[in-house]
Amino acid sequence: MIPEFLGALGLQPVSYQKDLLWCAPDITLQEAATLMQLRGVGSILVGTPTRPEGILTDTDLRRAVAEGAAMTQTSVLDYMTSKLRCETSEISAIQALHNMLQAGISHLGIVSETSNDGEVIGIVSQRDLLRIQDFSAAGILHAMHEASSLNQLKSCVQRSDRLIDDYLNWGFPYAQLAEMRTLLNDVITE
Repeated sequence: MIPEFLGALGLQPVSYQKDLLWCAPDITLQEAATLMQLRGVGSILVGTPTRPEGILTDTDLRRAVAEGAAMTQTSVLDYMTSKLRCETSEISAIQALHNMLQAGISHLGIVSETSNDGEVIGIVSQRDLLRIQDFSAAGILHAMHEASSLNQLKSCVQRSDRLIDDYLNWGFPYAQLAEMRTLLNDVITE
């Protein structure tokens, strides 16, 4: 039997924020920042669920401030990421984190696998995924991407070997473990 907590370790479909914050593309950075602050979120989607034009994140707002943008006069269009990368709702937490790290982005849009119109139904951030326990495939994957020495990578390999052994002992499905092992090995090779 598989322990219930394994789902939290990045091997189940990703959990995502469903109560999305949207704005029109013509609002100012100040207005967007105010909406984000009121909602307590780190991003705002620009456009509509069936026609997303982009995403504005805390990082984009910090860049605008650092560049001296006139927050009350500058449109979100000037600082948003103009293409929201999306994945289906069936993507695993570890694969979502890997895709974000590879693309150098901090947020992924989530679309329904059954939707034909590509409607954005959720958003997940690296921060959300990194809240997963460090003893997880997602935690090890992040450590691999952050490693700056051969010794750090070696430690990550040892952690991943122990994790796979533990998952095998817990009876986790072999096919999913093989997929996870392949992904971790690919990252180490890179």
